[in-house]
Amino acid sequence: MNKFPHADTGYRPCACRDCMEIAIGDEGAFCLSCEAAGCSGDGECDAPEAYAACDAAFGPDDDAGIPATGEPHVAIEALLTRLAALDPAARERIMPAINGIPTAALTDPAHAYWDSTESVDVLTAIILATHRAKDAAG
Repeated sequence: MNKFPHADTGYRPCACRDCMEIAIGDEGAFCLSCEAAGCSGDGECDAPEAYAACDAAFGPDDDAGIPATGEPHVAIEALLTRLAALDPAARERIMPAINGIPTAALTDPAHAYWDSTESVDVLTAIILATHRAKDAAG
């Protein structure tokens, strides 16, 4: 599934499963960072800047407060806990999107939901809300 309406331009989501970058090429192309890092496409992104958005939101030494786990619900709960500590109202505003995640997807990292643009939107919203709350807290 291509997330871009003009697929004929060659701009596509990177084929690396956890990468959020854009690749240029045919379907299945990797972005330059993933290509250089030798990402396989079926595991965590190995590019050095792969989790820069989390570093920006939480600090490079904090590891976003997300436990190393293959279970999405654990990571999401860690993000929500962090957001609640920074801005409880922001956490409440994001809960309708979180509640829209299929129950089966929460414990299955291979669930089709995680390949959808909806999942990208939800996770991006959590990270951005936490980043904004962290900035506001000083």
